[in-house]
This record gives sequence, C-alpha cells and structure tokens, in this order.
Amino acid sequence: MQLERLLSHWVGALALTGLALMPMASAHEAHKHATGVVAERADLMKEVGEASKQIGDMMKGKTPFEPAVLRSNGAFIAKSGGSTLTALFPAGSQSSTSDALPAIWEDWPSFEDYADQMSKVAKALSATADWQGGLSATPPESKQVLGLAPVAPAPLSDAEIKALAAGPPSAAFEALVKTCNACHTAFRKPR
Repeated sequence: MQLERLLSHWVGALALTGLALMPMASAHEAHKHATGVVAERADLMKEVGEASKQIGDMMKGKTPFEPAVLRSNGAFIAKSGGSTLTALFPAGSQSSTSDALPAIWEDWPSFEDYADQMSKVAKALSATADWQGGLSATPPESKQVLGLAPVAPAPLSDAEIKALAAGPPSAAFEALVKTCNACHTAFRKPR
C-alpha cells in the first residue's frame, strides 16, 4: 500500500514536471519550423546565447579565462545588436513559430533602445578582455552594477558605457545580462 502511494506520488510529480516543461519544448519545436526572417532571428539569438554562455562560464570559473574568447564573443554580440537585430523584426513578422511578442512593434523605440544598449554594452565587454585587475572586482552575483536595477536597467549613458569598458569584465557582463533579461521580459514570450 505504501509502495503504491509512493509510486503514485512520483508518477504525479513526473507528470507535472513534464507539463511544466512542455512550453519550453513547444517553443523550441516551433523554432524548428520557422522560416525566413523568423528563422534568421531565432538562429542569431541562439548564436548570441552560445557566445554569452561561453563568457558566463569564464565569469563563473567553469572554464579558464581566455581574453581572446571574451574579446571575440563580445565583438560578435555587439555586432549582433543594434540595427542588425532590429532589422530581423520587420513589421508583420510576428509568427506562431516566434517567441516575439506584439509589444516589440507596439513599443518599437524601447525595443530599439535595448538593441542599441546590447551592442554598446557588448562592445564595452569586449574591451575589458585585457583588464589588469583580474576577472572581477565585484562578484558577478552582485545586485547592482552602476546603479542598474536587477531586472530592468534604464538606458546607460555614454559615460556609464565608458566606465564599463574600463572596469572588470564581470561588471560589463552583468550589465549585458541585465540588458538582455530586461528585453526578453518585455518583448519575448515567457518560457
């Protein structure tokens, strides 16, 4: 009897876990069927995610710090932001195979601001590759960088971007992650 209850509990828990993961699986399934500009932006975001993960693994000490990787991945992310990114979201390109929310086109200026900030912060991150103070002067998990809120940073000024480029890689990376997270919160379907 106890074994039956235990098995029933685990089967129920596994079923709930499967239901919770279905939206993530269906989002990735939908991208498999994307075509045209929707496929292009999904592919670009996947590449940006992979470049960011490599940097994040260095920041967390999971992989050795390699300035050349930080420099090239930061430059790639910078090149992928700004007008390169916004060009992949033309009017009328919302699709069931996309995670893009209508809010992108409804609040285009804010979307452009995030795309531009992504590019500028990633360029600053790339510039930190040869920073002499070590990987981090502040822990990557700190709650604030240059006064940024944990979720939705305000657009950074040119002076703040310059300060990121002159500081530790961890501060610039944290600002990049916060920029990406804020944009995804505002403009991407929840996963």
